[in-house]
Amino acid sequence: MRQMLANAGRSQTSLRHFAKRIGVVSHVSVTSNDTTDDGHWLRYGVKHIEVFKSSIDPLPVFVLTPPSSATCGITDLVNNNEYLMAGTVANGNELHIYSCLYIPIKDGEFNDEIGALQWKKVPTAIQQKLSSANNSTCT
Repeated sequence: MRQMLANAGRSQTSLRHFAKRIGVVSHVSVTSNDTTDDGHWLRYGVKHIEVFKSSIDPLPVFVLTPPSSATCGITDLVNNNEYLMAGTVANGNELHIYSCLYIPIKDGEFNDEIGALQWKKVPTAIQQKLSSANNSTCT
C-alpha cells in the first residue's frame, strides 16, 4: 500500500500539487497526546508555531489521527518535539492527520518518515520556501 501511494504521488511530482489537497500545513510543537473518549481517535495537542496554509480559522489546538498505523494513524509523535504537519479538515473544524499522506521534500521524492516530518529534518531550502512572504508552495 505504501509503495502504491508513493508511486502515485511520484507521478504527480510536485510539492505544490500535494499542498493543494491539504487543508492545513503547519510547523507545530506537540504538547500532549491521549485518546478520545470513544477510543476511535488518538488526539494530539499542538501549538502552531508557524502556519503555512490553513483553510480554517481558528486553528484547532488538537489534531486527530486513527489509533493504529494499520488504519494510517500516526502513533509515534512525541511531546515537546516539533514537526512539519499536513492534514485535512473534517466536520468544518477538525484537523485530521494520516500516515498515508506523505510530505514530499522535493519534487518526486518523499520523506522517509510516515505522516509528520520532524522539523529538524525539514531541509533548509523547504523551510525558507514555506516561510517566504510570497509562499506559493502551499497554495
